[in-house]
Amino acid sequence: MLLAACSGSDGGGARPAPSTPAVASTVPGGPTTTATYTPRRVVTSVELDQTAAKLKHRAAALGLGDPKVEVGGDGTLTVTAVGGTKEKFTALAAQGQLGFRPVVALAPSGVTLPTGPGAAEAVTQGAVPAALAGQFNALDCADAAQRGALTADPGAEVLACSPQKPSLWEKLVLAPVVVDGQNLTSAKAVNDEQNGAGWQIQLTFDPTGTAAFADITGKLAPQPTPTNEFAIVLDGRVLSHPAVRSSIPGGTAVISGSFTKDEAQQLAAQMSDRLAVGLTLAGTTAPS
Repeated sequence: MLLAACSGSDGGGARPAPSTPAVASTVPGGPTTTATYTPRRVVTSVELDQTAAKLKHRAAALGLGDPKVEVGGDGTLTVTAVGGTKEKFTALAAQGQLGFRPVVALAPSGVTLPTGPGAAEAVTQGAVPAALAGQFNALDCADAAQRGALTADPGAEVLACSPQKPSLWEKLVLAPVVVDGQNLTSAKAVNDEQNGAGWQIQLTFDPTGTAAFADITGKLAPQPTPTNEFAIVLDGRVLSHPAVRSSIPGGTAVISGSFTKDEAQQLAAQMSDRLAVGLTLAGTTAPS
C-alpha cells in the first residue's frame, strides 16, 4: 500500500572501491564469501568505480560483515564479505530501477477462468489497449517463464504480473513510468510498530520527484478502479499497486506489503543505491 507520509578499464590489476559513507550494521560471524560480477554492457572505469562504491554501501546495508569491493583489470567486480549467502549476493547485484506507473487495466491470473466469447473481458477491469489485447489475454502469470519474458520499457505501456497469494496472480497493463527512481533521495526500511503495519520502505524524493509525485497522485485520485491505482515497480517486479485517494505532496511516501525485515532492508538498499549498469553474478566461493 502506498501511504502519504508527514567497458573499458584504465589499468591492470585490482583497485579498491572509493570510500563510501559508513552504514551502521551488526557484523555477522561465519566464513568469508567472495562473489564475482560481470557488467552486462561495456562500461567506463568511472562507472565501475561508482558501481563498486554503491555495492559496498549496499553490502553493509544488507548486513554483510566487513565488505570489500575490488575492480578488476578485466572489468569485473569482486565483493568479499562475512556472513553472506548466495541469495544476498544475488540481491546485491540487482540494478534497483524503480518506477511508478499508473494502472491501465487488470485481471485475475493463475486461476481457472470462464472461457468463451467475451469471457476475458468480463473479468477485466479497465480498458486493455487494442495493441496489447492478444498478449494480455494469453498471459498466465502463474507461469514463471512467461513472467520472466515480460519487458519493462519505461517509456511504453507494458504487461506485468502482481502476486496476490500463493498460486494467485493479477496481470496488469501499466502506463509508462511517470515518477522515476532517479528522483529518489533516500529509501529506508522502517518497522511501524505503533500502527502495527510491520516493515515498510520509507521514500523521500528530490524536488523534481516531489512535484511529479504530487501531480500524478492528484490526477489518479478521482479516477475509477483500477485507473486510480499506482504500480510500484522495481526491476520489472510489481511490489504493489495501491489505490490513490488524494494528492500526496511533501515529497515522502511509504511502501508496505507484508515485508519481512530482510525483505524491507533488501528493497531499501536496492532503491537507495541504484546501479548505472546491470550486473551478472558470475559465481561465489567460500572456504571449505
